[in-house]
Amino acid sequence: MHEIGHNLNLAHSGEGSNEYADQSGMMGYSYSSSDSPVMCFNAAKNFQLGWYDDRSTTISSNWAGIIIGIAEYDLAIDGHYVI
Repeated sequence: MHEIGHNLNLAHSGEGSNEYADQSGMMGYSYSSSDSPVMCFNAAKNFQLGWYDDRSTTISSNWAGIIIGIAEYDLAIDGHYVI
């Protein structure tokens, strides 16, 4: 999945000089064993790919709305935004 991310023009997810330091998604630290966590791309990479553009918004200090997770994306209605 990590290499597929590169094919989609995603860069590594890291911190400082360690380009693999982010363990929240496949573009950072990748586990090599079959009993490792099930992972895909994290929220930042999903945003870069534009996968949830119809449910994203820029917020300000007076923003009002409902934030939902990716697992509830198919249940979203107007005013619901994915994180």
